[in-house]
Amino acid sequence: VIINEKDTQLESKPNEIVFVKKDSDGRLLEGAEFVLTKNGAEVDKATSGADGKVVFTGITEEGDYIVKETKAPEGYK
Repeated sequence: VIINEKDTQLESKPNEIVFVKKDSDGRLLEGAEFVLTKNGAEVDKATSGADGKVVFTGITEEGDYIVKETKAPEGYK
């Protein structure tokens, strides 16, 4: 998983990827959209909730995954 640790905090468990999206001041960000890929293929999409949490579940294969933010929350670039 490649995540900019500057504005996120990881708290993943087996078979899922969970992180919290925050801005540079530590405010939780709702509405950020992300895509999860493996070997260039889209596996899942997720949007951060009011608590800033983004959750990808049901990951059944070991390997390297990439999380990419595809849309910033309203008011952010």
